[in-house]
Amino acid sequence: MMAHKDNLLISIKYYTNYDYHNIKGYIDKINYQDKYITLVEKVSSDDYTRINFDVSLEVIIL
Repeated sequence: MMAHKDNLLISIKYYTNYDYHNIKGYIDKINYQDKYITLVEKVSSDDYTRINFDVSLEVIIL
């Protein structure tokens, strides 16, 4: 199952190996089956960041 939304600006805070990361971007896609979310900096951009759900997440809608 996949959801797709290009115009929702969010901020994601997550932790990997005791490192804290904070990324802002637009949701490109959410894949619930493979458990990941991809973000882009600009709407309709091809350059994306993929974040797996298995890391500690905090999602804030901006």
